[in-house]
Amino acid sequence: MLKKSSCLLLIGAFIFIGSCQSTGQNSPAPAPAPAPPPSQPAPRQTPQQPPQQESPKPEPETRPETSFPRPKEAGNIILEGAQTHLVVWGDTLSKIALRYYGKDNGYYYPLIILGNPGITNNPDLIIPETQFKIPNLQRNLDNAAARAELKAYIKELIDFYNRKPDRVMSENLRSLADKL
Repeated sequence: MLKKSSCLLLIGAFIFIGSCQSTGQNSPAPAPAPAPPPSQPAPRQTPQQPPQQESPKPEPETRPETSFPRPKEAGNIILEGAQTHLVVWGDTLSKIALRYYGKDNGYYYPLIILGNPGITNNPDLIIPETQFKIPNLQRNLDNAAARAELKAYIKELIDFYNRKPDRVMSENLRSLADKL
């Protein structure tokens, strides 16, 4: 009998447990509800402000004119016996002067410009396939009028390079002008 009552007790316990699960009495606790997102503070009411006016822009800085000085007609430059040079990609007036006038004479490029007035607007930019007359350096240095014209034009270039500013070029041209 004890066995029978133990069995009945066990069966009753199982029934009780089963009934508790179906009613949710022994179910795990529900997961907590997610926290609401943090609320944004209400926008502050600000008094209406008039639209901002743009501050006046400063006047552009006036810079000295930096256009390249164009030579006048080569009145005193001797073109007799001048050679011609066809500009190729990578040429510069200084390189051309070095080629025709020799080592340490690259700064004599103003003589090439004077021998070809109107052919270039900028000594730093020469166009391939352009033909330049290359005046004879020694003939022009031996002639007082040609040398004076060369010196005057070099002084214009010195002013140009000072305004640019290219101190190296202006100092080298100044040194050359002092020798003339």
